[in-house]
Amino acid sequence: MRRHSTRHQRGFTLPELIVAVFVLGIIGTITLAAFLSGSETIGRIDDDVRGQGDLQIVTERLSRDIRGSRGVDATSTPSVLKVWIDYDSDYQQEPVETITWKVQTSPSDPSHFDVLRKDDAGGTLVVGRALVNNVAFTYNATPVAKANTVTVAMDYDAITGDYLSQRQITYSVRLRNVL
Repeated sequence: MRRHSTRHQRGFTLPELIVAVFVLGIIGTITLAAFLSGSETIGRIDDDVRGQGDLQIVTERLSRDIRGSRGVDATSTPSVLKVWIDYDSDYQQEPVETITWKVQTSPSDPSHFDVLRKDDAGGTLVVGRALVNNVAFTYNATPVAKANTVTVAMDYDAITGDYLSQRQITYSVRLRNVL
């Protein structure tokens, strides 16, 4: 069977192809910009949620220890907090009743710091992994052993250098069981 060819077969002309490619380029650019903007927004939200979630765990646990302690150890510094929690209520400070809070560089990610809670009996717990830079403790008395309020300042950024800049939270906790 033979096909009939006609003189009036139509295809696309060069100007039509150029216009079509130009329109597709604009649509592609708009789509890419929307995708990148959405990706940036998701990254910011992830950074904030991870940082705040970790911060909440550290804040709750640290506040509970400070509120329940009998006193601040005399060796506490702005970077290390030691409190005495009298677990057996005998008013005698024993090694297992001294809790130390400090920050150390994360072995798995040098741009982040781990918040450690250690009792002097040897138990160490990594309470937070997304806190960055610093935890600073200030005390309302000198010497620190007479303090009845501890102010905590924490800088955090879950995804260092991307999305959000470092944020800081500062709060004060009063020791309820001070002698």
